[in-house]
Amino acid sequence: MGPDAERRVPQFRCAWIKGDYDCCQAQHPTDRPGCNLADAVTSLRFTVQSNSANVLDMRKYPPAILCAVFVVLSLAQHAAAEPWTVPDVDQLADDAWGRAVRLGRELTAATPNLIGPEMTDPARRFSGNNLSCQSCHINAATDKFALPFVGVFGDFPQYRAREGEVRTIEDRINGCMNRSMNGRDLPIDGPEMQAIVAYIKFLSTGIPIGAETPGRGTAEVPLLERAADPAHGAAVYAEACAKCHGADGAGKRKGVVGDARGYEFPPLWGPDSFNDGAGMARL
Repeated sequence: MGPDAERRVPQFRCAWIKGDYDCCQAQHPTDRPGCNLADAVTSLRFTVQSNSANVLDMRKYPPAILCAVFVVLSLAQHAAAEPWTVPDVDQLADDAWGRAVRLGRELTAATPNLIGPEMTDPARRFSGNNLSCQSCHINAATDKFALPFVGVFGDFPQYRAREGEVRTIEDRINGCMNRSMNGRDLPIDGPEMQAIVAYIKFLSTGIPIGAETPGRGTAEVPLLERAADPAHGAAVYAEACAKCHGADGAGKRKGVVGDARGYEFPPLWGPDSFNDGAGMARL
């Protein structure tokens, strides 16, 4: 294992709100072993010495999920500095295109307010949980190394190994709707789908089709060469994550159940979170 895997992470950027949180200050690794990066990674993967596939039981080990987010976004903070520009949605005119792009941004940032399960009109309940798209795609999908939409538009249509066929960008969005949002398909010709596609296209302005975009995706997490330690992962969670996401990982709502406002700090497991088909469940 290389030295980078054992380094101390000075800070991490919380996945669901804007701001840097000094949950792991730059100190000697032995000062606060719960913040040792390699030990945090340990909680993510369970080495199973058998013929069965490695399985992460989220219901049994919810802290591991949050540790995954902590590690990925910690590394992102310290990635090599490269130019990162995002088109300004607010500079668009108040016309059909501008309104569509802005609606796409709102759907990304305030999903439960517009298509969540607590909407008064049942026909608008497309999402099955009260997460927002920006629970994973940080800051309305505009932050570097935090699953941004920047440059994504030119990647589709795209062969998807998971489905074993070529899929469109609309298919990919509905994949998130079904798995990460634990809901149902948005109509392809509906205003919500058109707005999200318009927003992705706008954020991809100026990026050639198929071009690599520095800052896309997330930073890579180094794998361990030793058995996983969920007990130590739980200690990392208690020290670095529980202050926001709660001791049980159930998150903190902005208001109360039923108000369609969603979460300030969303849950990482349970009935109001993603299902076992989501990318977060496959960490």
